[in-house]
Amino acid sequence: MQIAKYLSERGFAVLRYDKRGVGGNFTIIDKNVWGNATNNDLIHDAAKAMNVLIAQPEVNGTKGITIIGHSEGTIIAPRVAVDNPRKVKNIVLVSAQAQNLRDSLYFQEAYLPMLYARKVLDHNHNGSISIQEASKDPI
Repeated sequence: MQIAKYLSERGFAVLRYDKRGVGGNFTIIDKNVWGNATNNDLIHDAAKAMNVLIAQPEVNGTKGITIIGHSEGTIIAPRVAVDNPRKVKNIVLVSAQAQNLRDSLYFQEAYLPMLYARKVLDHNHNGSISIQEASKDPI
């Protein structure tokens, strides 16, 4: 959001959109749609978004556009660029995925919380955390 705001404030035409099944503030509004979206679905959605942007009167699509992919979007942006070489002039990858999405999500959603619990919440270092111990930590 910050990148889109920064660019639009400087005169760039920007289109930012939520992924399938996701609403404002990254709220999952449809778990079935979000959970079953494939990379191909996301690539198709990004290509549709790109075409919507190019169709805007203030966008000169003949010069080619730049696509910015962030995190999971770094898997999507190159595919959209390869599939649309006449439309995409540049791609920018921010926080590029260095591993597959499943491993990345496991690291963020399972491993890091378990590591935090073991290193910070387990005050007795006995591999067990009581409700009382956990409730003392606001995080």
